[in-house]
Amino acid sequence: MKSLNTGSLMNEMSRSVVVEKFGGPEKLLIKKVGIPKPNQDEILIKVVTAGINPADIEQRKGEYLPPTDASSVLGLEVAGTIVEVSGNVTEFKAGDRVMSLLSGGGYADYVVAHKDLSFFIPSFMSFSEAAAIPEAIFTVWSTIFDNAKLKKGEVILIHGGTGSVGSIAIQLAHHFEAEVIATAGTDDKCALCSKLGADKTINYRKENFFALANEYARNKGVDVILDFIGGEYLNDHLKLLARCGRLLLIDCQDANPNIDLNSVIIKNLSISGAVLRSRPLLEKIAIAHRIKRYVMPLLIDGKIKPIIAKIFPLVDVINAHKLMESKNYTGKIILEMTTHG
Repeated sequence: MKSLNTGSLMNEMSRSVVVEKFGGPEKLLIKKVGIPKPNQDEILIKVVTAGINPADIEQRKGEYLPPTDASSVLGLEVAGTIVEVSGNVTEFKAGDRVMSLLSGGGYADYVVAHKDLSFFIPSFMSFSEAAAIPEAIFTVWSTIFDNAKLKKGEVILIHGGTGSVGSIAIQLAHHFEAEVIATAGTDDKCALCSKLGADKTINYRKENFFALANEYARNKGVDVILDFIGGEYLNDHLKLLARCGRLLLIDCQDANPNIDLNSVIIKNLSISGAVLRSRPLLEKIAIAHRIKRYVMPLLIDGKIKPIIAKIFPLVDVINAHKLMESKNYTGKIILEMTTHG
């Protein structure tokens, strides 16, 4: 093991957010546990910030249980400083600033992460910005580019354009020269989507996204849809897709909708889901390698930037979850470990 002051950690405890009974935000508990030890290929991170994701809310409610080999502590992405690396890790060292994708355990003072799912934080980037990146980047790259193979000149419809995933999706799709349609719930959010690179924005509370998106696509349909809604919009999406169109389901509000399979068959459409947490490690590592090649240079050059909604101290995690459930925010909600208490 290679570490920074490992001896000073021997008697230290790590605060972790756990759920002992499923339910509302008030069920979140902060407990002190021992600091984990990194195994082969792992690094131990002193967490500065952690991103909050919808999966955390669903896990708290008992609607989305972690994989059997994952930590039951909430949190799928963190940013912080390495304090220890396992003996076979050579690309990182104690003291490095990193951001990491996790299968759990991020709402804590310390967490172990796999070296191949970790990235150096650009020198100009804050820990709060860095914690907003891993889950969104992995989700966007694995869906839009790996699954849908979005090409230059194709038209993509991105729902929730000012969310943590949607905002990154707009920027990456724009960078790779797709035509981007984005939806949002206010005029101000639509304006932000335009600033991020959307060619067409639609206020779904006031406008008919189906008609306007189809009109923008010259009534030929769109090629790719990034869908956080599903349910009642599913058949509209199938009608809106062009021949050989691809529907990417990130989340859905109704898991048992009626589906017009004729559209799928006649237009040769494809529908794919997108869950990161349960994917095999080697599959996630392969995605990470492509991110390091194609996306990290954009982050380093400042061409891709996360949006931060609000930063909460760990002790205020209940209010952080309440804000996420209110949906009254833009970008990523962040937890900051700050001082112990």
